[in-house]
Amino acid sequence: MQLKNILNLAEKQKGFVYESANLSGRVVRIWCTDLYKGSYKSVFRPGMTVSEAVDRTGKQLVIHGMLILDGEFGMGFNIPDKFDRKFYDDIESANDLPGHMKLEELQVMHCEWWR
Repeated sequence: MQLKNILNLAEKQKGFVYESANLSGRVVRIWCTDLYKGSYKSVFRPGMTVSEAVDRTGKQLVIHGMLILDGEFGMGFNIPDKFDRKFYDDIESANDLPGHMKLEELQVMHCEWWR
């Protein structure tokens, strides 16, 4: 149901919402940029800063270049490889990220994508 709603939004907001499918055509990931003005669970939105995301959650995990919040593996933010002329491709936790870093891409994906 949630996936269907997001796909309907994608129809209405072309250029802001993107999808990725596997070889059989099954959609496995949907992501939106900071041009999209919606939110996930009325809390998380593309374009929020690391500080905003951390302040709204109790637990953060960095895995495979993604910031996962409150153990919700079905949603995450891409961590930019480079920000303010510094590379962030090998970090251990959200505390290693600058608070003012803008999280421009929010992704909704299959909850076992990281395995």
